[in-house]
Amino acid sequence: MRRTELAIAKNRTSNTVTEVGASDLILSQEKLGVEIVETNGPSDEDFRLGTSLVLAIGRVASAAFHQSFENAGPLYTTPVFEQLDEASKVPAVDYQNVQRFRSEFLERMAAHLNDFDALLMPTALVTAPKVEESDQYLIILSRNCIPWSSIGFPVISVPAGLTSERLPVGAQFVGAPFDDGVILALSSALESVTEMPTP
Repeated sequence: MRRTELAIAKNRTSNTVTEVGASDLILSQEKLGVEIVETNGPSDEDFRLGTSLVLAIGRVASAAFHQSFENAGPLYTTPVFEQLDEASKVPAVDYQNVQRFRSEFLERMAAHLNDFDALLMPTALVTAPKVEESDQYLIILSRNCIPWSSIGFPVISVPAGLTSERLPVGAQFVGAPFDDGVILALSSALESVTEMPTP
């Protein structure tokens, strides 16, 4: 029986807090019994464009939905209100461009995942910020997650240990379309070998 092949997205760990990006914190070949390879894809540009894609599409959808609640502005937090205000200003050409990128990105990532069974990366590029600093980290906290939701690939995040400051970190498994079973099996295996002491 062929061993499961798991690719570690190296470029998604290079800009993280050292302990968050270290592959041995997230996973080891011996623990899961899988063959581990390294991949440089998706690129940083893919994640940048993927984030822009979701923001643009989300803004357009939000603008359409919230037309029915035009007097609700004072009820929103400042960041939410600002996002909704920007939503009505997305040019049609930008919307078309991000939809075009989404189709291209989906096809390219589906082909990329033909080379291995799943992709592994940290769930977040940083550890949890303080509550009062959370607004400025909204994008960076979700940057490794956002592109996958835009193309409908199965993704799961599981606990992967604690840093020396006892902050939790997560490992994110990405599978090809309809390969939910693969990432569920990998995440279950990781949880079974990861000790999670109380923070």
